[in-house]
Amino acid sequence: MTKLTNIAPLALFLIIAASFSTLQARDIKDDYCTYEMVISTGASRGPSTKLKVILEAVGGDNINTTNVVKNWGAMGPNYTYFSPNSNDIFRTRLPCLKWSFCNVLIQGEKGELKPHWYINNITVATKGPGINDRFKTFQFREIKSDYCDYEMVVSTGPSRGPSTKLKVILEAIGGDDINTTNVVKNWGAMGLKHTYFLPNSNDIFRTRTRCLEQNFCVVLFQGKKGELKPHWYINNITVATKGPGGIDRFKTFRFNSDNEFSSLWPGISDGECP
Repeated sequence: MTKLTNIAPLALFLIIAASFSTLQARDIKDDYCTYEMVISTGASRGPSTKLKVILEAVGGDNINTTNVVKNWGAMGPNYTYFSPNSNDIFRTRLPCLKWSFCNVLIQGEKGELKPHWYINNITVATKGPGINDRFKTFQFREIKSDYCDYEMVVSTGPSRGPSTKLKVILEAIGGDDINTTNVVKNWGAMGLKHTYFLPNSNDIFRTRTRCLEQNFCVVLFQGKKGELKPHWYINNITVATKGPGGIDRFKTFRFNSDNEFSSLWPGISDGECP
């Protein structure tokens, strides 16, 4: 009986401790939700670098991660994320937010997504105590409603163009612009094995970035040290812009018969720029 007398208080203590621990765990997790995000990708392969994701709710609260594949990826360790035309699933368990999500932000390691990436839609589902399966779909135009697709075609003359990095600035009426420090690497759309700026060729460049309010009025090319070497013959440069709200612009910069250029700096204007 002595042993039983000694054990009883210990057993009672363990029961109380276990009950308190269970209650405490329930209290901690009662305000936790499971979040599932599905990214439906388009025809291009997405970036392979770390991606930061912020899911912002009405009122300003958010959940976020600096590496969505590593921290939220739910497709298994051998899965390749962001392949063309795929539906990639991500999950996390975090404190519940009071309101539904209203915005999604995706950012590459240095801000820009490389390569540029096409997304059909992103859906986010929230499950938790007292939450009746919140569900939100962000259509592509909703995520990047101010983004446009730009296509530039450079029609070259009888000489081979420069093989060094070329900086390009496309300036719009009013002074705004889009630009790149390496047009072949960052905007080239002819494939990895294509040789750009061969004689009598039409080279295509594409980028997706914020929409500008006005059409382009000047184009500027600059070589590594300013000058284009060798001197370069260009017939014309056309730029097409497509975006939300019916944006469908087209601009052709034509050159005179004497179209040999040692530099396209400060640029070729059609006269519309101030």
